[in-house]
Formats: sequence, C-alpha cells, structure tokens
Amino acid sequence: RKLESAGVITGYRATIDLTKLGYGIRALIRIGRADHARVVEAVRETPECINAWNVTGEDSWVLEVAVIDVAHLDTVVS
Repeated sequence: RKLESAGVITGYRATIDLTKLGYGIRALIRIGRADHARVVEAVRETPECINAWNVTGEDSWVLEVAVIDVAHLDTVVS
C-alpha cells in the first residue's frame, strides 16, 4: 500500500537556501504579551519573518527572521 493513498504523506515542500539569496543571518525574536491581531498583522507585513509561533509561557510569540546582516536585524526588530 502506497503511503500517499494511506494519507500519511500530507504534502511536499521546497527548502530554500537563504544564504544564496543573501540572507546570512537567521534569528529568533521573542515577543512578550502583545495583542494577537497586532502581531499577526506585523508578521504579514514583515517579509523577513519566515516563521511565527504563538507560544505559552513568558513570551507570547517567537518569530524566526532571515536578514542580511546585523544592521538589517536591528531594522526589523525596531
């Protein structure tokens, strides 16, 4: 029985080498308590944000960003 027909494989994805696009730094940004809708909108408007997780604990969100350099990271964080 093929895995696809059993519903085990649910999709495929491309993996991008961000360094070949000039994004040499990947960073995690922690966000404390914040308005959910405001963070979702900020993530949508930030092309550098490649993943976002709504988490429990001290932080409400953890964002993964890809940036060119430290100056670019400072701009994204600001």
